[in-house]
Amino acid sequence: MSFALAVPVISAVAVAGVEFSNMTSVRSKLQAAADTAALSSARELRFANANASVITKVADDYARNAMVSLIGDSTGSVGSNVDRTKGTVEVTISRPYKPVVAPGMFGVPDVINVQATGRIGGGAPVCVLGLDPVLPLAIMLDANARLTAPDCVVYANSRSFSSLATLRNGVITAKVICTVGGKIGRAASFLPDVITGCPQIQDPLASRAPPPVSALCKATDLVVSATNTTLQPGTYCGGLKITAGSNVRLDPGVYIIKDGPLVVDGGSSLTGNYTGFYLTGAKAVVNFADSSIISIVAPKDGPLASFLFFEDRNAPILRLHRITSNDARVMLGTIYLPRGILHVDADKPVADRSAYTIIVARHLHLAAGPNLVMNANYANTDVPVPQGMGVVGQTSQLIK
Repeated sequence: MSFALAVPVISAVAVAGVEFSNMTSVRSKLQAAADTAALSSARELRFANANASVITKVADDYARNAMVSLIGDSTGSVGSNVDRTKGTVEVTISRPYKPVVAPGMFGVPDVINVQATGRIGGGAPVCVLGLDPVLPLAIMLDANARLTAPDCVVYANSRSFSSLATLRNGVITAKVICTVGGKIGRAASFLPDVITGCPQIQDPLASRAPPPVSALCKATDLVVSATNTTLQPGTYCGGLKITAGSNVRLDPGVYIIKDGPLVVDGGSSLTGNYTGFYLTGAKAVVNFADSSIISIVAPKDGPLASFLFFEDRNAPILRLHRITSNDARVMLGTIYLPRGILHVDADKPVADRSAYTIIVARHLHLAAGPNLVMNANYANTDVPVPQGMGVVGQTSQLIK
């Protein structure tokens, strides 16, 4: 009699145990799907200018694919919350639960909810960006050239299979090295290894307005030769050439180099604090010769705040700017050449004594043994960093 009375209770406990075990298994699989989606979508935050809608789509895809793999179908809703400031992606999954043993019994929930949060870590600012979206060699090092950016990111934006190249012992050292397309070069030439397949990004400085250009010329076809002098801001029509051992100091302000080059050669020097150059007109290129001495710091305010060089966005495509100076160790600020090629072929370190340097150019090419040093000591100067330069991370981890 006692056994007969106990049978229903024992059966109910057994059924409840089976149901609870099944529900726990489903919850565990859903949690694994949420964890996978959170980690995978958080990796998208590694990249500059990561798009929240793209990250949301990535989270949904990973969650549903994981549910199919683990449970057999993707029934349910997937939500995500992207917080770029915190570098996190929160993924939630809600899935209806149908009891498999005894529907309506034991208070089994109708819906199972799970949540996971992934965070990107080890983030660093972009300090070198080769903008070209299509052509090869957006960033290229040749003949023992070095690009040293220990605290920031080198980013090649071209989808070409040879978007990023190190040839003949060129070496890139950076916090993160990222390319949309492919890379060419020995593994030892990239420290750390390159992240390929990065998302293509838009020009992060495209919204920055150029400075106004006065119709009045401060000087026309000015050549400073064998003399020491101080120049004032203004429009230098026909360009500016400093040669034959001249020493030129620039007063703070904006220098418009119009319809001609900015040339420093013949053992001459160019120095200026809080000075920026706007390059406008087909012939407005930079040429710092090997024997020149360059020491320039970008403006801390005004229309060219943070910019050393700002190239007219209507300039001819792929024109050449050259820095071959063996004494250009202070170049503090942003070099913005959205249409041009910056070619650095000095024999000595370049920009290594600058608190920070940022290069955004159509192409960046280094050759003949320079070491272009991209410091990122932003707190050590009153020259601001231009808005729009994104942060790229390295790792993602679950935090919840």
